[in-house]
Amino acid sequence: MKRYRCSGAPRVLLVVVAVLCWSMPATSVAADSPISVVEQSTENHFPDELLWHITVRSEASQITRIKLVFGTRGNRSPTSVPLSFEPATEVSVQHRWYTKYRDVPPGAPILFHWVIGDAAGNELVSEEQIVYYDDIRFSWQQLANEQVALFWYEGDQAFGQELFGLANEAIERLATEIGARPAFQVRIVIYPSEETFFSAFPRMQEWVGGRAFSEMGLTVQIISPETSMGWSETSRGWPETSRGWSETSPWPRQVIPHEIAHLLFYQATYHPLSDPPAWLNEGLAQHCELVSHAHQEKLVRDAARHDSLLPLPYLTGSFGSDPEQVSLAYAQSLSMVEYALRRFGPEGMAALMAAYREGQPTRQAMPAAWGVSQEAFYEQWKAATLTAEEAMPLDTVSPAAVLQRALLVFGLTICCCSTSLLTVAVVVGVLLFKPREM
Repeated sequence: MKRYRCSGAPRVLLVVVAVLCWSMPATSVAADSPISVVEQSTENHFPDELLWHITVRSEASQITRIKLVFGTRGNRSPTSVPLSFEPATEVSVQHRWYTKYRDVPPGAPILFHWVIGDAAGNELVSEEQIVYYDDIRFSWQQLANEQVALFWYEGDQAFGQELFGLANEAIERLATEIGARPAFQVRIVIYPSEETFFSAFPRMQEWVGGRAFSEMGLTVQIISPETSMGWSETSRGWPETSRGWSETSPWPRQVIPHEIAHLLFYQATYHPLSDPPAWLNEGLAQHCELVSHAHQEKLVRDAARHDSLLPLPYLTGSFGSDPEQVSLAYAQSLSMVEYALRRFGPEGMAALMAAYREGQPTRQAMPAAWGVSQEAFYEQWKAATLTAEEAMPLDTVSPAAVLQRALLVFGLTICCCSTSLLTVAVVVGVLLFKPREM
C-alpha cells in the first residue's frame, strides 16, 4: 500500500522522534513556595514505555520528596509513585512506566501532576497536565476541531475528510436528539490493517475490527482506504464487508457514527451512581449509523410474530455470547430507542441523559424523564410492536399488480377452446392470486 506523509498546515506530524514532548515549568498551588520546577519532559517509546523527567529546586532547603501522580483520563484510581533520590537543593529524577504488557491504547490521554516537598516543610503541587501516548511508529495525518480529532496515516486527504465529516455529523445529530455535546475533544485513531492494529495492542488476541475506550473519549478502528472489513466489538457479532472505501462504503458510515455515539453517551450519562441500560446505549449507537437497518427491523418483526422477543432483563446488561440472541438484542435495542424518540422526542431523551448525569439510577431516571418506569416502557414498546405486526396485511401486492394478474387470467380464459385449457387458466389464476406468506 502506498503511504501518504503529512504536508501542509492540516497535515501535521504528531511526533518526529521519540524524545522530548515538552519542557515547561509547573505552577505551584502556593504562589510563594520556594520550590520551583527547573524543567520537565516526557519521552515516548510506544508501545513499550513512557518516561517522565523532572528537575526541581528549593531556595529554602533540600528537596526530600518527589511524587508523580498519573492515570489515563477517566481512571478513578490514578497511580501515585514516590521517587527515590539523594536529598539536595536541586534534584533530577525520572519515572519509567512500562506499558508493553498493559492495555494502554494508542492516543491515550494521560493526566499527571507532581507533588514536591523539601526539608523545611514546603510543598509544591503542580497543575494537572496531559500527554497523549501516541503511536510514534507512523507519520500521522490529523484533522481536528474543538470537538473531535481524527488521526490516520494511510490514505489521502479526501479519505480523512470523509471520516472527519462523518464524526462531526454524528456529533451534531446527537446534540439535536439527546442534547449532548463532547465535554472534551474525542479522538479517533485509524489503522489501515489488522496487522498494524494488533501491533498497537500486543496483548489482544481476539479478532475485532476496533475498540472504544469511552472513559478516555477515544476509539481505535481498522478502516482501510482501499478495502473496509472488520468485526468490531460494536458490530453485533457479524462481519461487515464492503467492496472498497467510497462515499457509500457501509463500514465507515456504520462504525464512525456508532463509535461517536458511544463516546458521547458516556460523557452525557456518566456518574458513579447511574446505571443506563445496555439497550439504550447500543440502540442510540445504531440509530446514529448511516446505513440501512432493514435486517434488524426484520429480526424484530419475526420475533414479534413468533412471540420470541427477548425479555427486558436480557437487554439491560451484557447481551451474552449466543450469536442469534446477540443479533436480536441489538435489533430490539434499536427498535426501542427509535420508539422512545418518536414518543418522547429529543426533549425526553435530553431529560433522561441529564437525570443519569445527576446520578439517578434507572428506576428513578426514567420515571423522572419519561413518566414511566423502564418495565412499563418495555411493555408499551412490546405492545406497540405486536400491534404493528398484527396490522400488517398478509398480501401486500399493489393494486396495479392485482389488475395485471386479472388481465392475464382473463386473457388465458378467452384463449381457451377446450375444457382442459379452461382448467389450466383457472389453476394459473388461483396460483397468481394466492396470498404470499410473510
